[in-house]
Amino acid sequence: MTWLNAALAFAITMLILSMVTSVFVETIHRLIGLREKGLANMLGHFYDRVIDTHVRQAGETLETTRQDFVDSMTINRGLPGVAGGSQVATGSDGTHADGSLMSRIWSGRRLSRLGLDEFMSRLGSSPFGDALRGNIAAMGEDTAHAALKDVAQKFEAFGHEAGVFFERRARLLSVLVALGVAWFACVNPYDLMRTYLSNEAVTKAVLDMQETVMADYEKVQKARIAEKQDLENKAADKAVAAEAESAKVPDNNDLEAKAAAAAQELEAAKRSLDEAIAGGERAVKTLQEAGVPIGWTPERLAAAGFYKTTLLGINIPLPTRSVNLAVVFWLFAGGLLIGLGGPFWYDAVKSLTSIKSVLGGAKATTSADTRAAATETAQPETPVEHFMTGAAGRDAANGGPPVNANENDDAVG
Repeated sequence: MTWLNAALAFAITMLILSMVTSVFVETIHRLIGLREKGLANMLGHFYDRVIDTHVRQAGETLETTRQDFVDSMTINRGLPGVAGGSQVATGSDGTHADGSLMSRIWSGRRLSRLGLDEFMSRLGSSPFGDALRGNIAAMGEDTAHAALKDVAQKFEAFGHEAGVFFERRARLLSVLVALGVAWFACVNPYDLMRTYLSNEAVTKAVLDMQETVMADYEKVQKARIAEKQDLENKAADKAVAAEAESAKVPDNNDLEAKAAAAAQELEAAKRSLDEAIAGGERAVKTLQEAGVPIGWTPERLAAAGFYKTTLLGINIPLPTRSVNLAVVFWLFAGGLLIGLGGPFWYDAVKSLTSIKSVLGGAKATTSADTRAAATETAQPETPVEHFMTGAAGRDAANGGPPVNANENDDAVG
């Protein structure tokens, strides 16, 4: 049981540090807008390979660009008074690209995800949707319906393929952050395992944290699922709000309002980073109070051949010429282990707890499965119906459907 208890305590420790890492990763994503930039990049390629072809075949001469398409698909239309930037040439929904410095950093006015139904709705209510309908206007109803399904299918395929790339990039970022956590917190897996095998008091103190740690992890996972579901459920409400806001003209001359908005975004970014750092410090302190050999001490610095310097109020451990390469190796290994991620260590804790229960140890923790599939609701029911609903709304605003420029010589291009 000694080995099993030590392995369980080690897994709990890695789960705690993985949760710290995930907070830092999420903060980085928000600070530099990786998700927003990724979505915009994918939509740009989608425009080049799919939408632009339909625009050209329809004979349209839109006074719009690739960036206008990205803007119209990603702008958060529910926010009034978008500051700065140039107006997207959509006419009916009046979206604007936000060029303010803080919005570029915080990306609060851009969508970080775009579902298939919402994409088709936005496309149908845009001039790009007009071009698409103009191109397929001469087709039969079945062929036109199939063409719309093809656009929806290609968007879904683009999203899936881009998602694979972004998932790998996110995993790499997580590993890099985990390496930083291991370096700054002195996470040496060899010392950890040796302590858990030789010191029952420390092992028991960590095992006593199990219920709290598991509950915290599940709470975070449930919050993320709820946030994602909430965004999906509010998609229709945002579309309605966007129509109401489309008639409003942003006050780009109100410098005080823009300065206040930028200050709020800066404060939010700073607060998020401060909370991430404070959360990491609390986690390390909690483990230290339990006797876990984590964190840099004068003795560990000397044994590793490191010294500590301070930059912008942050203590940074750096190696000297007499650095202990074995310590560097174990710190690197610790970072890779943390980088396996919270889901891996959460499952490891559950598995080890079950084994311990079977062997007559502590009662296995019973916890809700936080990865239950979210109930999907969509109205209209299909991507094509979303497109046609958005297109119908645009027709109602413009007084009629678009005319195919190639249909007759008198048609409007």
